[in-house]
Amino acid sequence: MRSAFPDWRTPALLVLLLGCRDPGTPPASDALPSPADEGAPAFDAAMPADPTPSEDVAGGADNFLPGDDGAAPDEVPASDSDEGGQEEDAPVAPDATPADSGPPPFPSCPTFAAGQLSGWVLHASVNEASGVVASRKNAGVLWMHNDSGGKAEIYGVATNGTHRGTYALEGAEAKDWEDIAIGPGPTGGTQYIYVADVGDNGSSRTDYRLYRVPEPVADGGLIGAVPLTGVEEIEIDYPDGSHNAEAMFVDPWTADVYIVTKRGNGETPVYRAAAPLKTNGSNVMAHVITLQFGTGALPGGTEATAADMSPAGDAIAIRTYQSAFLWRRTSGMTVAEALATEPCPIPVTDQSMGEALGFASDGKGYYTVPEGKVVGIYHFPRR
Repeated sequence: MRSAFPDWRTPALLVLLLGCRDPGTPPASDALPSPADEGAPAFDAAMPADPTPSEDVAGGADNFLPGDDGAAPDEVPASDSDEGGQEEDAPVAPDATPADSGPPPFPSCPTFAAGQLSGWVLHASVNEASGVVASRKNAGVLWMHNDSGGKAEIYGVATNGTHRGTYALEGAEAKDWEDIAIGPGPTGGTQYIYVADVGDNGSSRTDYRLYRVPEPVADGGLIGAVPLTGVEEIEIDYPDGSHNAEAMFVDPWTADVYIVTKRGNGETPVYRAAAPLKTNGSNVMAHVITLQFGTGALPGGTEATAADMSPAGDAIAIRTYQSAFLWRRTSGMTVAEALATEPCPIPVTDQSMGEALGFASDGKGYYTVPEGKVVGIYHFPRR
């Protein structure tokens, strides 16, 4: 009588005879690789071993592959290759921000020491200094000029007060010179002196202008006035009528010129003459921002009397008779954007007629000079 159970020996015998594998064993090619096989790295079948989003695909979260069970990228079950005890990097959340991404932090307000007397301006020609700027071509030299009624001259003065030369701008007229600056111009690699003939106490002028000339070597000494040739006259106009102004600076990044107006009520529109500046027609300026001196974040004096931009273009300083402020500027920021940020109060000496402020040539501090004869040059070093 045949048994009710099949003879187990028959299929086993067939397997041996025919050389076939056990049908319950998966083929070798279907087996998951082992970390030990041919030195292959362990990997997770549900997601890449390195979960960092690829830079080649927008929206890095799409690079995370959820498991077959629909799990979120940070919920992918571990693969069998993790059983060897090797600890893998923790998955990065799709919305995680890399440590080096985003804009750099906005710099904190710099601090400056109290004004230190650097020297006395003894040269008789400098009797009403209305502008000062540190030379880029002559170490330890400041350029100055007089206020309205003066000659069309600039004066080289060492930071200790020693006279370094008088230079006459050929073809220029000093109707009401109010500020001086240094910046780039039409020839690359050349630093230019800019003088702003923009004073207008009655707000009635229609002939505002800038004078631009390559910066000279200050070696004129005390022997007369050295003529400066190649002076360019640049006509500038406001888009909204006449304004009085005593402050000007040049952006070293763009060569744009900025005029800061002066009003008794503290309302201070700022205008930009965009480079390249024309020398054969009017350069109509654009209003970029209005500052409010004498209140809020700009307490103290209401009338802007001087301005300058650091040689690196990362700071703007504007002063009144009684106070001064600095605005920070980071890479990619326009001047208007910088002036819209919180200002930093900076010290000035008690100069009732302080109409000149200029950064040091290395940007690490600034100088102020008041109007008058035999006046002191004050240096405010950065701490």
